[in-house]
Amino acid sequence: MKRLLGIGVLCLSTFFVYPAMAFERMPFSYSFLGFYKKVSLYAEKIGRLCKKYGVDPDLAIAIAMFESGGNKGLRSIAGAQGIMQVMPSTKKEMEVDDDDEAGIKYIAYLKTVFGDVPSHIIMAYNGGPGAVRHNRLRLETVQYLGGV
Repeated sequence: MKRLLGIGVLCLSTFFVYPAMAFERMPFSYSFLGFYKKVSLYAEKIGRLCKKYGVDPDLAIAIAMFESGGNKGLRSIAGAQGIMQVMPSTKKEMEVDDDDEAGIKYIAYLKTVFGDVPSHIIMAYNGGPGAVRHNRLRLETVQYLGGV
């Protein structure tokens, strides 16, 4: 335990004494890089689907990164699936067989509802279009917007 505390003090002292040096050693978040690397495996597919449905690929990738971290096999407790974390009912409503395509097609639908306002599209992707229209956002949805 003392050794861990010593290492923590050393790291903090390095940060306060040589702040520029501390940031040079860690210029980015390694966990973010891992998410990005996983999602980049699907970038070609996402790009193709975004072109098909007229969706900004950066928006779709940002949502995918926040929803699943690029884990294709992820399934939420509620039942959402795939890198876009699409509910089975949404996939059925979008009339497609692929989870990723359903997510991007749903973003295209939200774009027709809210125009080209990314913040509204992002909030509606998480909390539903009705919540955004009636300004009845849950805290989770506001945090989701900040995360994406």
